[in-house]
Amino acid sequence: MYMINEFQLVPVENELYLNNFNKGVKISSAALAGILIKLKERKKLEISVEELTQIAESFKIDSQALINALMNQLHLIKPVPDRKFGTVYLNVDDPILADFLSDAFAKEYNVKLVDPQFTAYEPASLVLFYRANYSHEEFKHLYQNLPEKVCIITAGIVHKILIIDNLYYRGSGLPTHFSNFNNLLAGIHSSLSVTKNNWLLFYRSLMRDGSESLPDPEINLCQKGFVSYCLYKFTSQFTNFWSLPTTLDSVNWFWHVDLNGLNVFKEIAIHSPYSQYDMNLNLAAFAESRNTETSCSRHTEQELCSAD
Repeated sequence: MYMINEFQLVPVENELYLNNFNKGVKISSAALAGILIKLKERKKLEISVEELTQIAESFKIDSQALINALMNQLHLIKPVPDRKFGTVYLNVDDPILADFLSDAFAKEYNVKLVDPQFTAYEPASLVLFYRANYSHEEFKHLYQNLPEKVCIITAGIVHKILIIDNLYYRGSGLPTHFSNFNNLLAGIHSSLSVTKNNWLLFYRSLMRDGSESLPDPEINLCQKGFVSYCLYKFTSQFTNFWSLPTTLDSVNWFWHVDLNGLNVFKEIAIHSPYSQYDMNLNLAAFAESRNTETSCSRHTEQELCSAD
């Protein structure tokens, strides 16, 4: 199986030009132009060896020569023995974001939009779990029912800030959504000095009774488009076949996205002493497990982070 690097065909008078992320080039061969048009018509950015062979034969071209040209000269295809994830699940409480994200992932992955209470995720899948309110109770339902070998990325909004949590899977020992959320609450409930116009002052007053429930945010359609793009870009660190590899130490980074200033801040997620998930983490057992399964764990993380 080969993945297809998305490209654009630009006709100019009687000539055809190819443009993609890697290069722009004039296509002088009529046969190659016809083949590129065939590839462009595909709904999925993937093609089998058998399908490439059939296309080559229909244009009376040697199949191996065609594969070599597409892979080494035009950089339009590359072999993918196994997908990182069999399915990308979208558990998103905003239908507009769900549509945007589904469209973005559908060309490369099997995408399933699921109901809020859905938990029957298949092994070796990725779940993008978004709730407009970062303090939503359904985050607990997700973690309580998370199957083994399922990776999740959780996200939500506080004030006008989108928070995208680090990648997590059961038994990884990585911080969870609740690590980041409780660290945020600790800042809100603390006596830490902040500037007069800091939004934390508003929430500190609003939540003076120790509440852990944040008010529902209000964002417009333009901001929703930016939210969906940021979610896609964050997730693409682990799903994109053509980008540079994601380093292992980047796995536990999470993002703060300012929806007003359009700035993205990256921060290392750390465990929180106020999170029950972190307090219940059996570090001794985890360390023992890591010592006995080091090679397996390294292979798993490298598969998640590699772009190849």
